[in-house]
Amino acid sequence: MTGSVSRVLALIPTTAAALAPAPSFTHLARLTDDTGLFEHARHAIARREHGYCTDDVARGLVVTCREPDPSSRVLRLAECYLTFLTHA
Repeated sequence: MTGSVSRVLALIPTTAAALAPAPSFTHLARLTDDTGLFEHARHAIARREHGYCTDDVARGLVVTCREPDPSSRVLRLAECYLTFLTHA
């Protein structure tokens, strides 16, 4: 009986990270164009008239770089942010 219980317990995630849903990068992608990450938005619409801000773009880079298994979309976002910061 003990062996069965330990095998079942081994299948149960024990960390908060294992219980958390995978992040969605949809909104971040929506606020990004070929240049960088827009500083402000009104709900889901980027406020292009406010432009970009290096600290916001840097935060976008941090978020995308922390993704353990990035999709090609997330890699494109990270590349865009890194390019923006390099030129800034």
